[in-house]
Amino acid sequence: MNMQLLLCESNESSLGELRDYLTGRGFDVEVASNGLQCLLLLREMRPDIVVLNWELPWGGGDGVLSVLQEEFRLLPVVISTRNLSTVSRTLRYDGIVELIGRPLRPKEVYSGILNALRRSENLCETIPDTQPVGATGKL
Repeated sequence: MNMQLLLCESNESSLGELRDYLTGRGFDVEVASNGLQCLLLLREMRPDIVVLNWELPWGGGDGVLSVLQEEFRLLPVVISTRNLSTVSRTLRYDGIVELIGRPLRPKEVYSGILNALRRSENLCETIPDTQPVGATGKL
């Protein structure tokens, strides 16, 4: 079973290329174009990882992240933003976060995903009785 990835991205021009690139690397990709869709898909599909546009309309990255904090604490998240320094200073999430800049580049997004998954796997190994949160349960 492939890893389930939720891609929360409002930039239509980035979506197709990014989805194809990540699908080609073995992920099952679902797409949300706003914060409300993202929250619905999070609860429905229970992804293994989330790629989140911080500037997402209808809830924004901070709104989605607050729900993740409450309901999906160990879910790894890759956050893309135009303002890395502001987001890194204001970020409130206990789980694994990887920050990447915009514009999105598929190889950079993929690298961020791999880094977050590796860090998540290491975290689960160091905390007793902890399992990955996503649908497949594998890292």
